[in-house]
Amino acid sequence: MALTVQDLINRNLFPGLRLAAGIRGVENRITWVNIMEILDTPQTTKSGELLITTGYGLAEESKYSDIIPQLKGRGISGIAIQPGYYIDTIPDYILNAADDCGLPILSLPPDYSFSDLLHVLIGEIGSETELLSPTGFDSGYFLQTLTEHLSGSPQSIFTGSQPAFLLCVRAVNASAVKAEQMEQAMKQLKSQLQDRSQEIIPVVRSGGLACFLLSLKEKQHFSALSYDIQLQLTLFSEQVGVRFYAGSDRLMHQEALPLGFRHTAQCLSLLQKLEAKRGICPYENYDFIETFGSLYLAGRDRFVQSKQLRILLEQDRSKGSDYVRTLRLYLSENCNTSRTAERLFIHRHTLLNRLESIRNLSGLDLQNYYSRLSMSCALMLHDLYGVS
Repeated sequence: MALTVQDLINRNLFPGLRLAAGIRGVENRITWVNIMEILDTPQTTKSGELLITTGYGLAEESKYSDIIPQLKGRGISGIAIQPGYYIDTIPDYILNAADDCGLPILSLPPDYSFSDLLHVLIGEIGSETELLSPTGFDSGYFLQTLTEHLSGSPQSIFTGSQPAFLLCVRAVNASAVKAEQMEQAMKQLKSQLQDRSQEIIPVVRSGGLACFLLSLKEKQHFSALSYDIQLQLTLFSEQVGVRFYAGSDRLMHQEALPLGFRHTAQCLSLLQKLEAKRGICPYENYDFIETFGSLYLAGRDRFVQSKQLRILLEQDRSKGSDYVRTLRLYLSENCNTSRTAERLFIHRHTLLNRLESIRNLSGLDLQNYYSRLSMSCALMLHDLYGVS
């Protein structure tokens, strides 16, 4: 996701830099840099720019009393002011106006040249463009679209005590798939989410890009939905050749949307870094998925394919059985037969008979912890890398 004002502070790119005012705007995206020693042409600034200035003339409040609202109206990301040359400190009227309208004011130490600032900032902005490329995921577009939708049409997504969920999806191989196949896959995913949601705001773009903001129906759990999404992504990959990455995050309030997009962008980037074939990365599972994928990449030749999983996959493909999905849900529900049967829409005795068939066919001992752990890892390898 694009560089933000908060990133400048958190990454300590300029030691001594501090936020002087406008804390409500720290998640503003920085798309470019504009240097203006004298702030006499605010109409030339553009949306997303970080404005850098020495503050020349700002001591004259009568002349610049409305400069902050003007710049806020232009949509700039923030102002970095460097006291020490023309002003000793940033004037209070500037700080108060910035706090009022949520425009970040950064105080720059005097020992940085504009050349130093440009060199670092442009390099950082360029390094953040991967997910904004035509083949990546433009989080900024989706954030703006969702924000406009929420402000123009109040939703009940954030009114309850339960969290909302943000799901961001991008096709890995969009250029290699027919448009109608991509469209059909996206429709199926959207339909799956709508069936489980109390409220949902879908934003879909061409090229296999989409985000969904949703609240779940009563008794629905996002962890369970994540497993179902993973299964759907695996089916898309194997049946129609569409490979998706998905990232998700929990949100307790609307103000958390920018952070949610940063988290989902990190999840999408992680799947790419791990060379996954397809898959979903919930942000709450980020650390485990990173560790698991890194171990696989470091020693993929040592990972032995699961004979038991291969037997079950072949049985499902040839006989139309549902053994792998049953096993996946049973393990994800911590071997709770009642909840697994409910998710499969079958009777509990039917589930028990099916689990017995799985044992007889594959030799899998579901009473053994290490057998269950081994199968869980095998399923994850199959989901992310197609290993079976």
